[in-house]
Amino acid sequence: MRAVVILLSIAIIVLLVLLLNLRRQHTAALERNQMHENAVERLHQTVEALQQNDIQRLIEHVRKVMTAEILIEDHSNALWIYSFIRDSYPTMERVELNLEILEIVLDGDVGEIKASYFIRYLDSSGRTLMAGHVTPDLPAIWILERQGADWVIVEINEPP
Repeated sequence: MRAVVILLSIAIIVLLVLLLNLRRQHTAALERNQMHENAVERLHQTVEALQQNDIQRLIEHVRKVMTAEILIEDHSNALWIYSFIRDSYPTMERVELNLEILEIVLDGDVGEIKASYFIRYLDSSGRTLMAGHVTPDLPAIWILERQGADWVIVEINEPP
């Protein structure tokens, strides 16, 4: 009789360990599925935002600032950090820019854009005068506000 109790006890312990392991695996699978669903939702939001004309205009405006087509002299404008200062580099001839929008999240009248970029300012002989970049691993984060009918970047956070 004692042997039967010991065997049943061992069987119960084994079953409990198996159940705990299955529960842990199930919980991990649920977490992976939730992470995947969240990533898909963020991607969907980014695609929707990129299809909006006002967001496209904002991104194009940033692109023009980064390529020195638009110069920002007002230091209170968040985009000032991307504005080219012609006095500092009077021999600048052209700009190469690779700007990639990684994620856009809009919530009512606020939002953010995560972006990476590589920018080079070149002189007429092709020498680099200045360059800068932000990688997808540590992207720039542009904080947005809707002002009237337009979205405006009110703050820029870049990695150190």
